[in-house]
Amino acid sequence: MSINVSRYLILLGIIFNLKVIRAQQILSQPQIDRMISAYTYYVVQNITLETLSVKYPQIKSHAVDAINEWDKNFLSSIQNIDHLLTDTLKDKWLTEKENIIHKYGGTDFSSVTEKEAIKYFDMVYKRALGNMQSPILETLIIYKPEYLNTPENEFSDGYTKTFSTNGINKNNGIKIKLTYPTSWLLNTSNTDNIIKGEFTCYYGLGNVSFFLNLEDRRTEFAKNTINQLLSEKYLKQQISQTDSFLFYSNKPQIDNLPTGTVTFIKKDADYYKIIEQYNSYYKNFHIQLQFEYKSRQGIDSVYNLKNKYSNLNKRIISNIILLNQWEIKRF
Repeated sequence: MSINVSRYLILLGIIFNLKVIRAQQILSQPQIDRMISAYTYYVVQNITLETLSVKYPQIKSHAVDAINEWDKNFLSSIQNIDHLLTDTLKDKWLTEKENIIHKYGGTDFSSVTEKEAIKYFDMVYKRALGNMQSPILETLIIYKPEYLNTPENEFSDGYTKTFSTNGINKNNGIKIKLTYPTSWLLNTSNTDNIIKGEFTCYYGLGNVSFFLNLEDRRTEFAKNTINQLLSEKYLKQQISQTDSFLFYSNKPQIDNLPTGTVTFIKKDADYYKIIEQYNSYYKNFHIQLQFEYKSRQGIDSVYNLKNKYSNLNKRIISNIILLNQWEIKRF
């Protein structure tokens, strides 16, 4: 087997051509496991590309195209993962990296045909465009240096997914669509009159979440009732006496609907939290979007999270579409 020397050094983490931003964070074991899996995925892919390029030099240009596209989109992620694991695991990670490379470096590719090699090169190119299994793709996106401090860039770059109530058996007629970042994990739960979606950053392992709650109250709300339910007085009354009210606002709105927003601090046994709760009403539905920022490190770190994710959350709110109110009525 032959591996290009410069790329072999990259695998070992000896040289880096791109600027890497180190995230100041304590990594949990699930985060470490995902990062090692993503790094291993990259190693196996590189070894396969290099070996098949040597085996079939006449189609090497296919491999070069795939490598260039991958490096453009995700090499910085691999480098950042390497830095973070080195910071966390020290010499154990250096040993683990060498073990990964040597474990897969001896893979036998003698039975791979030229046609299969071209197919593999094309598959890697598609991977570079984001067609990868979970949680490999999400892990690579999470640790892109340009997203760590400005998470809204993930959204702007088109790494998004869509949640829709269409197809949910118990949607009771509510049709809403919400766009969220690819690296966030969605969990849903539904009852006869409530649809709940929970979205959490770092593919379920982060300290920032938002919740979409759609409750069918069975009876359509009158306009004066909605005004009362969205008032500062009423929303403050819904906060627990142990929570600390911060402020009230009626902007931004959820898809042009009147909206009342209340922000408050909550402290439980484990976390300091800041919660932003957006409330709107449409016919017989209460629509609530709630952002939650939490930390064990104190309220200042929670404010830092809130500031870091504020632009992304504005993008999420502005992209909510209540399809019901835009449907063309047929007579």
